[in-house]
Amino acid sequence: MRAARFSVSSLALCGAMMLGACGQEREPEASEPASASLSEVRSGTLGAYRTLAEAGDLVFVSAVTAPADETGRIPGDVESQTGAALTVLDEVLRDRGLSYETLVFTRVMIVAETGEIDSAGFTRAWQRAFGTRLRPHAPARSVVGIAALPQPGARVAIEAVAHVPGQPREETE
Repeated sequence: MRAARFSVSSLALCGAMMLGACGQEREPEASEPASASLSEVRSGTLGAYRTLAEAGDLVFVSAVTAPADETGRIPGDVESQTGAALTVLDEVLRDRGLSYETLVFTRVMIVAETGEIDSAGFTRAWQRAFGTRLRPHAPARSVVGIAALPQPGARVAIEAVAHVPGQPREETE
């Protein structure tokens, strides 16, 4: 398996675009209901914004990361952070009555240290989650190399789209 290679300049642009959107969402009005659940508050969600948004039969999950340690830093390498972020994603989905099987799309952002992403570490963690037990239900995905994430130590963040059960889901190859 060949590791993906990205130039640092293209990653810096991508990272700057991603980071530019972080933390810029407005604060909710006092009359708006709080949408954060216990799992969203304690999990690795990036920034002060809504973790979930629903549109019709789809649920959009904002970037989740591995949980931070007591110092506020996210420990571990790409493989361990991917596994932990997928666990957080699972918790967020389950809190809404959803599961991995309802995922239709994910976008994985991986910090490219020294100009390269650790695609092998990511792939091992991804295959543990989807490659064996859920192969028919693995979501479509994109993997993007970025320059940085706003959480100290963060190397992986995952966004997702899930389909609400009870609505027809079309699968194409």
